[in-house]
Amino acid sequence: MDASASWFPLVALALMSMPKLGKLDRKKRVRKVAVKQKSISRSRVPVLGHADASGQQLDCQPSRPTHAINGDSVYVSSFTSGLNQRFYLACHRKVADFFRWSPIPRSLESFECRVVGYYTTLIDEFLKTDSEINGGEAARLWPTFLLLSYPLFQTLTLSRMLLSLALRGVRNQMMRTSDDFPHHDFCEVFAGCGNLTRECLRLGLSGCAFDWVFEPEEHNLCGKGIRLVLDCIASIRQSGLLWIACECRSFTVLCRAQSARSQINNFMGDDSRGFVQVGNILQAVSSLFYFIGWLLQIHVVLEQPQSSCLQFCRPVLGVFHYTGTMSFRTYLGSFGGETVKPLSLFTTWRQIEELQCEKPRCDSTLTTRDDSGAFTGHKDELYKSQQYTVAFGRRVGQLLQAELFQN
Repeated sequence: MDASASWFPLVALALMSMPKLGKLDRKKRVRKVAVKQKSISRSRVPVLGHADASGQQLDCQPSRPTHAINGDSVYVSSFTSGLNQRFYLACHRKVADFFRWSPIPRSLESFECRVVGYYTTLIDEFLKTDSEINGGEAARLWPTFLLLSYPLFQTLTLSRMLLSLALRGVRNQMMRTSDDFPHHDFCEVFAGCGNLTRECLRLGLSGCAFDWVFEPEEHNLCGKGIRLVLDCIASIRQSGLLWIACECRSFTVLCRAQSARSQINNFMGDDSRGFVQVGNILQAVSSLFYFIGWLLQIHVVLEQPQSSCLQFCRPVLGVFHYTGTMSFRTYLGSFGGETVKPLSLFTTWRQIEELQCEKPRCDSTLTTRDDSGAFTGHKDELYKSQQYTVAFGRRVGQLLQAELFQN
């Protein structure tokens, strides 16, 4: 299939068409995953493409990774080989690793009828909120993402698509676990080097991490990448954790002059720029993940730098409003970070409040102002700050562990 044929989703998203995208440079990605995890540029974005019913990618031309857990600085030499193996498996999940779709019988039991009615009401109420607050952005964007991931949805309305995903998750949560298909405790999306996942695994929790630096197929501009995350969400136990650290490049104050995001354009920015287009798609995909996780009574956290304006973008804005999302502030500098790095944590999970802390004093800073008063960044420090510290990942894991123990 010609690569340009897979651009139709961007047209459907009412975004400017992107230039022809080249293949991912695998060697460069492996070499820089340790510390200098660069933001996605147009030349390194996989083509937005389909996944068939079995999850096989049709347009993204996936390539197998050549890297394994080795001596890269991203891995700590003191880890046991068992932990390293579990971390590798957590970062390289396939569609076959998750609960399969279970058929819904034609005649539902009374309990199932109540469940269907409950979720139908929630979804319909949200779509009404989406129309009022988002201008219908979720109703416009989400069907494209879901059809790319699940072509079998092509005859369904968005309401029925969301209901199918919710019922799948509920059925999985009610099933007994097995060695082949375990219930997961957490899922980390846009995981970067995976420090949060690694520390959760160290505490004995089970979960997955998704990022295109692990597998090209895991990019959330690909239908298969979106499907992998949705399949994982449907396999998380109730009160588990879905952690979303959406790429922040086009949303922060450092790029505000280039992205042109402001209240005038509803913070959607200058969509003639490729990195703004990518940011707009990823925040919309993140809003879908957030809503599905919330429906399934999973604790969802969306993390952004304090200066990010992502929470004002549609459809994230409507999702946050409908779910009653709160914002908590913390600092990586209080968890062993070399810089202050203030973070905003958006969630309905009140225990995240325990991550709040006083602003620390650090010698290094991420930004400074030039003579004109404009912000400029310290490149090396910005690269390092993209990673969660081990202490931060461990604290999040401890909060999750305590939550699961109570439930």
